Amino acid sequence: MPNADHTGHRDRMREKLAGKGRRRGTPTDTDLLETALYLVNRRRDVKPQAELLLSRFGDAAGILDAEYEEICSVPGIGESTAYLMELLGEISRRAEDQYDQRARLLWPEDIHRYLIPRLEGMEQPPLYFLCFDQDMRVLDCTLIGSPLTNPEGAFEQISSKAIRLDSKRVITARGVLEGPVFPDEREMPWVSAITRALREIDILHLDHILFSKEKFYSLARMGHVRLTDEERGLYRPRGAAMMTSRLEYDTSPIFPDPVEDKT
Repeated sequence: MPNADHTGHRDRMREKLAGKGRRRGTPTDTDLLETALYLVNRRRDVKPQAELLLSRFGDAAGILDAEYEEICSVPGIGESTAYLMELLGEISRRAEDQYDQRARLLWPEDIHRYLIPRLEGMEQPPLYFLCFDQDMRVLDCTLIGSPLTNPEGAFEQISSKAIRLDSKRVITARGVLEGPVFPDEREMPWVSAITRALREIDILHLDHILFSKEKFYSLARMGHVRLTDEERGLYRPRGAAMMTSRLEYDTSPIFPDPVEDKT
């Protein structure tokens, strides 16, 4: 049976690397390796193995780049450990390649091109929100219901996904299947509401875009989403002339009552 103190140590290590524990400090390479080695060493103290691998290959990147045979040649390191390190290395390389290929959207035109294929097969005008990392790479693009009838629900969906992905920048976009590519009078209040509500939890609503297959309309480009240059960061909506008139909607309530459709 495993020693109780040893089992407790492993539990503490897992807690350190997960959830709230991870936020209390950055785990060391030794911490990460030791926890990974639990998978192939159920009862053995694996910290010496982790330190041995780091001594031989320099750092975590060096271990993950090493060949299977190189790892096996290290005294005290078995085949299971070598296989695990090789597997983690391959996963890391693929993740890095996929990250490099992930869309980086810096202009409203980029957003438009990214979203056009998502209109295919739609019978109702779709509403999307996109979460971005600090380099304006897309972390997620989610289809949600109309905030015109449920603004609180839209805010909850956007904020919960952004928080889960640790995203500080979001853009919303409504597809237009027919008619003018232009915001209607009901749309402006909830754009303002969501922008301000997200700002309260330190998330920037960079833009709201209306788009069809041929055209798009960027509220940020037209001056209706107001951000400082520092807040905007890499996103550059102002590539075209600004409209001279600007709609004033910032005094609307955070979540206004839905406007009844009398048509």
